[in-house]
Amino acid sequence: MRKEVDRCVKRCRICQVSKGTSTNAGLYMPLPVPSQPWVDINIDFVLGLPRTQRGNDSIFVVVNRFSKMVHFIPCKKTTDAVNVAQLFFRDVYHVHKAVHDNLVRANSKYKQDADKKRRQVDFEVGDFVWAVLTKDRFSVGEYNKLSAKKIGPVEIVEKINSNAYRLQLPSHIRCSDVFNVKHLLPYYGDSSNDDHGAHSRSNFVYPGGDDAGPSVEDRSLAFLKAHDRVTKGASQKWP
Repeated sequence: MRKEVDRCVKRCRICQVSKGTSTNAGLYMPLPVPSQPWVDINIDFVLGLPRTQRGNDSIFVVVNRFSKMVHFIPCKKTTDAVNVAQLFFRDVYHVHKAVHDNLVRANSKYKQDADKKRRQVDFEVGDFVWAVLTKDRFSVGEYNKLSAKKIGPVEIVEKINSNAYRLQLPSHIRCSDVFNVKHLLPYYGDSSNDDHGAHSRSNFVYPGGDDAGPSVEDRSLAFLKAHDRVTKGASQKWP
């Protein structure tokens, strides 16, 4: 019976015209996520508020969809589109433009002061350099005060920008291959004439590598053992 009623209702023009319910057809389509602030905004109005001494009875709401920052601008219910645009430029656009200009001036002044104690150094892809190893580039337990502080020569394989370079590190070095220019020093030797290649002990010094050699602790222990043997041998000669 129910199927017969549904079929009759679907075919009845009067029933279809009279029924106005919506269906669940159509998948959800979210709004695109903005990539920077104040590029994609939402605006709305809060109406019907008590009138203020200046005659305002509404609020013009501007929401930045990127950071969710909100501007609440008093207005009137009778404010037209031209006045709304003027309010937007006065209370939103000019405010953030002034902030942007102030940031640009502050960055420019800070760069000018900071560069007084700095110098520009440029390397090219294919150059060989010494790379300074900071403490954070060592694995846990490998760093000590007598550890090698530089490795090299290593080749520059990519110039990311004027302050960052990607290096061709040996396989046993377990750290990022991107170095800041302040941690790079020019290599003045001829790496093409190295007899043992790029992974030799004369070129690379780094804890944990295949060519790292004995550590300071191992050398100290060997020295003490040798000293004990010499002391015992000398004591046996005396009656």
